[in-house]
Amino acid sequence: SEAEGIVVVEAPRGEPIGDRVPTPQMLGQLRRAITELHTAGIAHGCVDRHHIYLDADGFPFLAFPSLLTLATPTDDLRALSELSISRR
Repeated sequence: SEAEGIVVVEAPRGEPIGDRVPTPQMLGQLRRAITELHTAGIAHGCVDRHHIYLDADGFPFLAFPSLLTLATPTDDLRALSELSISRR
């Protein structure tokens, strides 16, 4: 059976992206991850450089979702778009 109301969060691997410029590939991978969260009915709420980590292979992942926020999926996508714009 499916457990409701439970969110499992892995400890972050690697290090935050910080001032590194996210590549189009990274942004696409993050968009897919965010879409999966939204499909599950969850908004991350903290899509920013402090919450995007890169593992040893350079794969980005989102860390530390804000479960106590009123963020919406639209907020997450807007934040990802701002990261994309900041590349230029």
